[in-house]
Amino acid sequence: FDALNPAAAVNVTKVMLTWTLQMGFPYVTATLDNSVSGTTTITLEQNRFIVGDAKDDDKSQFDYQWHIPFSYVYKTKDEDVKTSDIHWLWYDDDNSKTITVADDIEWIKGNAGGNFYYLVNYEDA
Repeated sequence: FDALNPAAAVNVTKVMLTWTLQMGFPYVTATLDNSVSGTTTITLEQNRFIVGDAKDDDKSQFDYQWHIPFSYVYKTKDEDVKTSDIHWLWYDDDNSKTITVADDIEWIKGNAGGNFYYLVNYEDA
């Protein structure tokens, strides 16, 4: 991965270690808060997706946190559908992130296009 670093906007090695040195994959919970008119706050939180024989007490050097490139499409109250930039959830910073969008958002679809390997869970604020 080191050979990709000079051409990339992020440290590819740092990102890929969280994906290649631990089992499984994450899910991101996205919560919308439209309580302030004209803006929407999106809260993202990552968790480990567990199914089958996986155990909550399995150990990982990254504590089952990943560097996640989160992107989404969203529909505003005035019917426009827009696409976001990539927002990174860095495992070593925090497992959650807050994004403020200067629009009243009706809905979002995380990981639009399925370009990344994580699930998205949606919750109401």
